[in-house]
Amino acid sequence: MIAALRIAYSYLIYQSNTYYFMRRAASMINRVCPDGTIVFTGGVAKNPCMITLLEGKLGQKLQVPDDPQLVGALGAALLVKEQSCVS
Repeated sequence: MIAALRIAYSYLIYQSNTYYFMRRAASMINRVCPDGTIVFTGGVAKNPCMITLLEGKLGQKLQVPDDPQLVGALGAALLVKEQSCVS
């Protein structure tokens, strides 16, 4: 019984944190880019539930790359390549 209550409590905390994150992220995105294409990158973008929640908060479809967890690393690699070619 106590284990079930702990699981339920943990789930409620998780739901609360997820809702807060979505509300905050949507608010920031709408301030910076109220219209236009939004690309969702990073490891969290691999979670279909998070995509659906954020799309619901934003009221539009998100673009998610095939390997969203690699986008930041690829961008960093391109910057290094660009800087090393210029120097």
